[in-house]
Amino acid sequence: MTTGLRVVGWDPDPRLRGAVTACAPVVAEPGLEQAMREGSNRGLLSVVDDPEAAIGSALVVHLAFDTEVGESGEHEDPRLDAAVAAFVDTGLDDALLLVSSQVRVGTCRRWLDALRRENRGMQLAHAPENLRLGRALEDFLRPDRLLIGADDPATHERAAALLAPFSASPLAMGLAAAELAKHATNAYLALCVAFANDLAWLSLAAGADPGEVAAGLRADSRVSPSAPLRPGAAFSGATLLRDVAALRTLGESCGRSELFAAVIAANTRHADVALTWLEDSLGSLHGTKLAVLGLTYKPGTSTLRDSLPLRLVSRLRERGAAVSAWDPMAEAFEAPQGLVRVASLEECVEGADAVVVMTPLPELAQVEWAALHPARKLVVDGCMGVDRATVETAGWEYRGLAGG
Repeated sequence: MTTGLRVVGWDPDPRLRGAVTACAPVVAEPGLEQAMREGSNRGLLSVVDDPEAAIGSALVVHLAFDTEVGESGEHEDPRLDAAVAAFVDTGLDDALLLVSSQVRVGTCRRWLDALRRENRGMQLAHAPENLRLGRALEDFLRPDRLLIGADDPATHERAAALLAPFSASPLAMGLAAAELAKHATNAYLALCVAFANDLAWLSLAAGADPGEVAAGLRADSRVSPSAPLRPGAAFSGATLLRDVAALRTLGESCGRSELFAAVIAANTRHADVALTWLEDSLGSLHGTKLAVLGLTYKPGTSTLRDSLPLRLVSRLRERGAAVSAWDPMAEAFEAPQGLVRVASLEECVEGADAVVVMTPLPELAQVEWAALHPARKLVVDGCMGVDRATVETAGWEYRGLAGG
């Protein structure tokens, strides 16, 4: 699985450095622990506590921070500028800075200008990451596409040779184009999610099954079958919002922000749908007992960053509800005050006034709904995570976007 390249890693977080040294991934990703152990055992992976020790001896420095994002989607991560400054100060002459971190368009050009002022032959290329949680290692090793942005042919050729084990035919483009292509990819996915959800509301209003409408849309050969054109939860996880917000900001400078602002507005409205359904069905939530199934923002990952289910939990607690939650994948975390995390779905549902499904976990397909013991058989499906016919046959009331 390893390519034979020697990697020396550094991060300002000592907890993360310790975890990599111990070959213990901080998020659950298939194959990642095995790959880390293989690299460590072959002497190809090591971690240092001093960033200068990593930068000062490397011909290639890979900037790979997972960029922190503000609540409204802004890129807010001082670690990136600090790392580039360290590269300028301590990097080798003729070293290549390979940027894969998510950056706002124009950032790489600003950094490249700083390198050129040094006049030491340093180069900069941008290969934006395109990793999906739950299959990140597979995406890294065998990407569907590999974009390499550089502002001169020599830098592109050098970056392409470095990344040849992962793609024999990367797509060459300028720095700004690579940054914008990353923004555009995630903005397109966000647009698909928002479009599918609003289309589902229109379908219900017209007496149509939203799932059937979405299937008819995807059947057109001009529509990618892998596009996220399925009604469900609002997009979350910070990544999509970050890139839509970046394009909205750029659009504000040239009078073309309306589309991107509308995507964010539509998604924000849809994000409250589970709460709206609960209040419609139960009235005041004060004193109710609610069960939340799913805490991660998507199945197949343990990460909780910018989790829509956790935001809902906080809203429910603000309204005076007692909340228990079940998620077999979610990492350990500091739970919001009053949230009780339980080990089994059955325990979570016991005595609940409503069950809120917030992550389409595969385990939900195996639930024996008739065997559960809530106080009221009400399912609020915030993500199209359960089969409506199954729960209704078991005697439950269903609130969600699935047609009857």
